Amino acid sequence: MKTHLLTLILLLTSFGVFAQRSGNLTIYSNTGKKFFVVLNGVRQNEQAQTNVAISGLKEPWYRCRIIAEDNSFDLEKNVGVKKDSTITYRVIKKRRKYKLRYFAEASNGTYQRPNDQIQITYHEEEEILSNDDSGNGSIEINVNNNQTNTNQTTTTTTTTTTVNGSTVHEETTVVTETQTSNNTTYFEDEEMTVSIEGGCSITDEQFEVLLVRIENESFSDDKLKMALAAVKSTCFTVAQIRALADQFSFSDNKMTLIKDAYLNCLNQSDYLELKSAFSFSSDQEELEKFIESKK
Repeated sequence: MKTHLLTLILLLTSFGVFAQRSGNLTIYSNTGKKFFVVLNGVRQNEQAQTNVAISGLKEPWYRCRIIAEDNSFDLEKNVGVKKDSTITYRVIKKRRKYKLRYFAEASNGTYQRPNDQIQITYHEEEEILSNDDSGNGSIEINVNNNQTNTNQTTTTTTTTTTVNGSTVHEETTVVTETQTSNNTTYFEDEEMTVSIEGGCSITDEQFEVLLVRIENESFSDDKLKMALAAVKSTCFTVAQIRALADQFSFSDNKMTLIKDAYLNCLNQSDYLELKSAFSFSSDQEELEKFIESKK
């Protein structure tokens, strides 16, 4: 009882400490294309750039839109922010489609800023969204498009994560394929992540408390039971899942944990990095086959 009370006090204390602090967000283009960043309907950079850092973010989630200067992509996603941390997202091109992907996170004290990165303080004043006759929002950025006779195909995919009967995470991907009269094909990938009930991520302080609780368990079965309960109800990054897996000596326990953590992982595209948690090639191959089966 005392242990649970101490844990609750630590968690509540961490919430209070973080309440007044802010986090940073960085976005860079892996393709070299310049872009504008729009957060909650407000354009943040006046000139299109390939690497943008935005500081002073106090909310845990922001509606983010990334618009290419040459209009080759228009991406939308809910991005997460952590207090006293820098979260990095990147624009990538995969199979002729542009996507905005979670890349990494670091504490502000250890983050090393690239020389070509543009620094911006978050502002809410420049409203660049306008409503058309249908009531839909539109970005006031000139689109220079002389193409005619275009055909568009839109595909929508929704993935929902359910824990104990409640939806904790829902991701909707909308891909629009435009075929122009001169046989040029453009893809616009709009990726929107909706977090329900305040999100399912965990703060650094809460994660440290969880690691200590697992480490203090005397038996491996109890350690595994506590870790599995955590990954089924909370969203973790690949780095955090690796730290949880390192609490176990036996590869069977590691494998069970890593497989169960996949559904709620915040950056599933980096899941192959967890192969390094295993010493034997047979375990690495098993994990690789598991990840491939989830695609």
